[in-house]
Amino acid sequence: MDELRFFIWLIIVGLPGLILWLIMLSILSHKGINVNYFIVSITDYKSFLKVTKEETSKRYKSKLFFIFWAQIALIVIYIVGVIIL
Repeated sequence: MDELRFFIWLIIVGLPGLILWLIMLSILSHKGINVNYFIVSITDYKSFLKVTKEETSKRYKSKLFFIFWAQIALIVIYIVGVIIL
C-alpha cells in the first residue's frame, strides 16, 4: 500500500512539474538559449529567471513568474510529501 501512495503522490506532483518544466524549456529555446530536456540543472532556472526579469510586458511577466515559482513550490511539496509518506 505504501508503494501505491508514493506512486499516486508522484503522479499528483510529478505531472504538473513535468508540464511546467517543458513549458519553461520551450520558452527558453524560443529565446535562443540552449536547453537540455533530459537533465535538470540550476542554470536553466537561472536563465529562465533572467528571461523573466527582462520581459517588458507585465501580463506575460506575471505568467512567467508563476511558472517559475510554481516549479519551485512543487519541488518543495514533493520533498516534504516523500518524507511524510
